Amino acid sequence: MIRDDTGREVFDQRLASFRLHYAFSRDVWLRGRLDYDSLDGRMFHQAVFAWTPRPGRGFYLGSAPPPVPHRPSGTWRASSRAPAPSVAILARSAPTSSAGP
Repeated sequence: MIRDDTGREVFDQRLASFRLHYAFSRDVWLRGRLDYDSLDGRMFHQAVFAWTPRPGRGFYLGSAPPPVPHRPSGTWRASSRAPAPSVAILARSAPTSSAGP
């Protein structure tokens, strides 16, 4: 972004993303993602391993850096990265049949 009054650059940021998805089988897959932000020069990552044994049911294990808030003093707070397991189950009710006379 260039200021009209001074002609100087006031904001310059470039973002880049790379995503990879690999299916070992129909039920087991792995997804990875890398993001780069030129504003602070950091690289972020995300990885997810999934197993979906049948439709409506899935088991996931993933890792991603948690959000790091920017402090007014200009320093970044270090945070830990830990795997985040998750289970997703789609609950469906069985159709009711009305048996009439």
